[in-house]
Amino acid sequence: MKKTLSLVFALVLAVFAFTGCSGTTPPSQIDRWEAGETRTYKISMITETSAPHIVISNDRCSMSTELEVLDALGGSFNTRVLTFARLTSAIMTEKKFISKQSAIMLISKLAGEMKDDFSCFKKSYDTTGFAQSMYEAVSQLKYSAVEPRDINPDAYEKNLRAKMRDVRMIYAAYEDFIKDRYVDSGSKLKELIARCGDSGLIKNSRFYIKDFDNFSTQEILIIRQLVIHSKGVVVAVPYMPGDDLYP
Repeated sequence: MKKTLSLVFALVLAVFAFTGCSGTTPPSQIDRWEAGETRTYKISMITETSAPHIVISNDRCSMSTELEVLDALGGSFNTRVLTFARLTSAIMTEKKFISKQSAIMLISKLAGEMKDDFSCFKKSYDTTGFAQSMYEAVSQLKYSAVEPRDINPDAYEKNLRAKMRDVRMIYAAYEDFIKDRYVDSGSKLKELIARCGDSGLIKNSRFYIKDFDNFSTQEILIIRQLVIHSKGVVVAVPYMPGDDLYP
């Protein structure tokens, strides 16, 4: 957690290096954290109308963030509240999105086709909950920016090697199937990382990131790209009095 916070603050400092501290002053009306309470993030200092302002919030807080922005600005045509996933959807429209349930069904189908090649899952591939557990495992690998080729079963303990070999096999087959046709929740963020440099929306916007107590590997990579390519990035992170923000 502390390493993540330190990286985020390094990113905030980096944005001033990239933007030269030019343009509108980032939001300054930030209420102090109080123990056990949710901080209110007010964006009343957003006055520049030439650039879109995009507030990126955690999925579970996006509605409350929209209310905060409305309360602070009284309505704005150049300010939007998005999540990382919704930002990706705004940029990438040519691929169809595959839902969680559809992805689980696909993994179940692929596992059935590969059952004879399994070392560990020969008897469990068709049990209740197997496909969903595999979907969650694949999703976590994606959020951590781990590709099938990065999984080396021989690097694990002997009793885990067969399992990791089967996981890699299912993961690779799943990726091959959806490639160039579909995008899932994990692939969305990967696509966003790749397209930040070519997106006019990102190049012309200022970003404000809030309501996160930690970031996945993919989200950190996205923030790096936003720092490089956008007009500015401000990251608000939680702080409790007495906490050491640095390692």
